[in-house]
Amino acid sequence: MKKKYSISLTIGLCLFLGVENLLSAQKIHTTVAQNLPYYRTILIKNIEKNKVYDQLTNQDFAFTSVSVRVEQNADFTDARLNCFDEQTFALKTDDHQDDQESTKTSQLVMPIGVQQNASLYSANLTGNVYITFFYAKPMAELPIPNQNPISIQTGCTKPAVVPQSVWRNGLPAPWPNPVATHVFHCVVHHAASTNSDSIGLNTIRNIYLFHTTLPPAGNGWADVGYNFLIAPNGTIFEGRDGQGSTSTDSVRGAHFCGKNANTMGVCMMGDYMTTKPTNASLNALEKILTWKMFKENLWANDSSQHPIGSQAGYWLKRLVGHRDGCSTDCPGDSLYPMLPLLRAKITTNMYLCNGGIGFEELTKNRKTLTIYPNPAQTTIELLLNNRAIDLDSYRKIELIDVLGKAFFLERMNNYQPINVTHLGKGVYFIKLINQKDEMLVGKFIKQ
Repeated sequence: MKKKYSISLTIGLCLFLGVENLLSAQKIHTTVAQNLPYYRTILIKNIEKNKVYDQLTNQDFAFTSVSVRVEQNADFTDARLNCFDEQTFALKTDDHQDDQESTKTSQLVMPIGVQQNASLYSANLTGNVYITFFYAKPMAELPIPNQNPISIQTGCTKPAVVPQSVWRNGLPAPWPNPVATHVFHCVVHHAASTNSDSIGLNTIRNIYLFHTTLPPAGNGWADVGYNFLIAPNGTIFEGRDGQGSTSTDSVRGAHFCGKNANTMGVCMMGDYMTTKPTNASLNALEKILTWKMFKENLWANDSSQHPIGSQAGYWLKRLVGHRDGCSTDCPGDSLYPMLPLLRAKITTNMYLCNGGIGFEELTKNRKTLTIYPNPAQTTIELLLNNRAIDLDSYRKIELIDVLGKAFFLERMNNYQPINVTHLGKGVYFIKLINQKDEMLVGKFIKQ
């Protein structure tokens, strides 16, 4: 649930409203809120179209990120923020704000390095425009936590994470009394932020300020909106702080279309509209979701109503993307299509954690065959050394799932593809045994 603090906001604005900052000869910018050293908000009243507004901070306030808040009917098209080291950012609406708000906010712009000044090209913007400059003091690099792979040997244990007490060092504390929730759905997001911070440490610090600072500067939420955030290098950060009353994975967040109860949000730091996430970050996402879904006995392809018991609710898979709940681009056009495969992998991991069959066990001291395509939807072909296998030369052909359950293997003749349309989504093995009891084994994913 998103928390608004209107009383605190009124007091804060009364303290700062009217404190004019003569940033240009025309006196067109006014400082309306600030909490040094964390942020400063300036107001441009009745902004003019197609105009450059420069010297926005007068070089007396260093910043590490910027957000722009406008009236709900304003248009970000072609509007740009320019840093004075020639970094330019096209502004767009933040994917994660509540559509019912009377204003809308741009994405959080995060330039590389600490900045001293910026300019705004207004393009089609109209009305009053609030520009907030945040300063999250950069931290030194963190060592990457030891991310042991989930396996039948280790079980579905929680992967290593960076606690909030570490990455939040030097920033204001979250609001007290976090609310616990019983999770039935896990939601994948992207931050729509910079892709240049592979470690993610300074990205999460700026997101935290943006989420927790009072309007009009920020969102005014009690804490960072997500339960976990993942850096491109695979580092997993704890998000919402349970503050000793509950665990991070069970704190109600602020991330899913105003319907946050019974959900856990995981944010992939970066912008994945056109760029694909790194393998390291995808592996980390698989691990944290496998752990949580195994803990709660949630099967990724199952569905249930959300919100629970609501006549206005809708049916959702246990693992969804942000856009499954409301109109948004999140988690990005490159990441969202990966969710079906992610569901299949998590399902397999959970079977293995329940004592299922591992591929390493089947292939030990045995040859492996190639299955194409993989993942598959309708048919598969079996190849050895890039050549089709003569299935008649094998006395036994088995198709099994990770629990060892056998399935009918339908083929037309020795070389034609094998039909797999009758299989549910998940991971399967094919075993070929010849007259000498030699075995070939292959693994494929059915989407």
